[in-house]
Order: sequence, then structure tokens, then C-alpha cells
Amino acid sequence: MVAFETPGESVPLRSPLGLGLRVRLRARVGPVEGDPGRWQARIVAYQYALLDGDGREYVAYHWHPDGSSHVTEPHLHLGPAARVGVGELAAAHLPTGPVSLASVVRVAVDGLGGRPLRADWTAVLMQATRPLTPSLD
Repeated sequence: MVAFETPGESVPLRSPLGLGLRVRLRARVGPVEGDPGRWQARIVAYQYALLDGDGREYVAYHWHPDGSSHVTEPHLHLGPAARVGVGELAAAHLPTGPVSLASVVRVAVDGLGGRPLRADWTAVLMQATRPLTPSLD
């Protein structure tokens, strides 16, 4: 089994808000058990964030079961760009269940005015969601 982690740099999205997307993934790659000719990649931790034009987070989806935090299940943070106004809520770890990158892209488009590059973006996201939804097992 080989492990890797993405650098977590942000990329701009097409949006009137100047949205950005930051993705950090940790995954393990190895042969499929019982089928040594096939390989699979499993996401074992993630951090996805939607950012405003100044790089401040609107929302951040985290799952880091091996991290230093006491919260190891998937959760959501409401960042300063969300302007929640309640310090305790902004600092809270709001439970979510597993979240796919495709789901975060859907939030960017449906909720924050992101503009997709393709007319068939919903079909592309639905297809992408199946193999890349993290498994908590």
C-alpha cells in the first residue's frame, strides 16, 4: 500500500464572488484484495474549503481520523467569510457524514454562484461522486 497527500493549494473558480477551492486529500493506493491485477485508491482523510476572493473560508469540510484533533468524524466548519456572527458556532465541528469533492463543487455552483464550464456538469458530478466518496470503514 502506498500513501500520498495533495499539497492543499487553492484554485480560483469561475464566480461573481471570486470563489476559490482548496483541496487536501490523503489517500492510500494498493492492490484490490483478492484481485492482484487491479489497484484502488482510498481516501483516508480530506480537507475541502470554499474561499472568498480574499482567501477566507466560507465553509471547510474536514475528515481527519488520525489527526491531533479530538474530532475524528467528518465535520464542517463555518469560516470567517460565512459571517456567522456567533463565535461558538464558528468554532464548532458540525457533523456531516462523508463528503465527496463532487458534493463540495455542487455547493460552490448551487449555493455560491459558481459557474460551471460545461452544460452537463451535474451528470459529470454524479458520475464522479460514486468512486470518490470516502468510506469510513
